[in-house]
Order: sequence, then structure tokens, then C-alpha cells
Amino acid sequence: MNPHSAVIIDTVTADGSEESWLLELSPRAQLAREGWTEETMAPGDAVSVAIIPSRTPNRGRLRAILVHAKTANADAQLLAAYGIRGDTPVMRRLRERLPVCGTIDASYNRTECFTVSAQALAELEAEFPGHMGYVLP
Repeated sequence: MNPHSAVIIDTVTADGSEESWLLELSPRAQLAREGWTEETMAPGDAVSVAIIPSRTPNRGRLRAILVHAKTANADAQLLAAYGIRGDTPVMRRLRERLPVCGTIDASYNRTECFTVSAQALAELEAEFPGHMGYVLP
């Protein structure tokens, strides 16, 4: 039995057709340490993801997920994890710019969850244009 969690996201391809992706996550206890709660995502929420694609079509390992704000006045959440070491330049920049909303064991030197305001999101998109080297379905 696989102890990992999974999430299924529906995407729209370049040609306008829809496809679903199954993305593997960490076990539930680790997700809680990384800032995930039952309110983190709900069916129908808009998300942007970075993944490590699997050899199996439409499957992958989640690297980072941006859960877009649910209302105009709310903040988004960026959950960055799954092989992104905390001492990398990208993670250091995120830590310098964004409030933290959850952490994994500090001995791993990784911060996993950041709160992202609309202004911070615009600034990050300007500073890190494109997909930052990750595959986005």
C-alpha cells in the first residue's frame, strides 16, 4: 500500500482540450508539517503547479503548488517542497520576501509554505518569469 497522498487536477491544453493529472504528494503527516490543512485546497480551486513528470502519461510528483486566492481580498498560498532544498537561491529569495505559513522539521533547512499577497505575486512573477525550469501541465 502506498502511504503517499495524491491530488487530481484538471487542466486545459494548448489546443483547448481538457486533461486530468494525478500528482503524488507526501504522506498526510508530512503534509501537515509542511503547512497543509483540510482548507488548503478544495475542488474547483485554481492552482498552478510545478511537477516532476512520471513516465506514465498525466502523472507526476508535485514539486510546488500555488493555490490562487479564493477572493480578491485573500492571499494565495505557495507550497514549495519535494526536492527543492531550502538553501537554494530560489528558496532563500522566497524566505526573504514572503511570510511563512508552515515549516517542515527545521533540521532539513526547508521552509515549505508561504503566504502570497496579490502584490507579492506580481513582484515574484516579474522576478521569476516563466516556469523556473519546472514542467507545468
